[in-house]
Amino acid sequence: PDPEAGAEELSVAVLALGGRDDPGVLPSWLGLLPLPDVDGELRGADELLLPGAPLAEVLVDDSPFTCVDSAFAERVGEDALRAVGVGWGFTVLRAELPTGPDHDLDDEDRWWDTLDDDPDVMGAVRDLDLVDEDRWPQALTMLARDPATRPLLADRAGYTAWWLRHNAELDGQVLG
Repeated sequence: PDPEAGAEELSVAVLALGGRDDPGVLPSWLGLLPLPDVDGELRGADELLLPGAPLAEVLVDDSPFTCVDSAFAERVGEDALRAVGVGWGFTVLRAELPTGPDHDLDDEDRWWDTLDDDPDVMGAVRDLDLVDEDRWPQALTMLARDPATRPLLADRAGYTAWWLRHNAELDGQVLG
């Protein structure tokens, strides 16, 4: 038996169940679910974007993300894919009672050093460091329009606003 075919069958079965839940209800480890990408290789769901995802338009060309196979996406449905972590826009990481910089965010340790106390809840936009420097206007528009990311822009002490002030550039000027 072909192990890739078996993995795809398992993924289809999990996605059939996942498409019935609300996004965010499923356990985050389902982001490891192997799904076929545009080249037919199996990759973790959270390493993939949906075909036509606006996020793909603002990332650097050598970003670690690729698109899920479009025929597979049509077969299982967008809702099921998004429920297991396949991306469309920027992803928000949420952590209750975090105790240190262990969330795989760019410069997270530097941000953590600016805090007086551990936050009760941490919300942060992932993968900001993968935005192409010439595409920040589009990326900032995406962040401001998305109801999931917009509040993080207003949290001046939060990671997202801090990271943008220190790293994002418009016309060669750092935002902060």
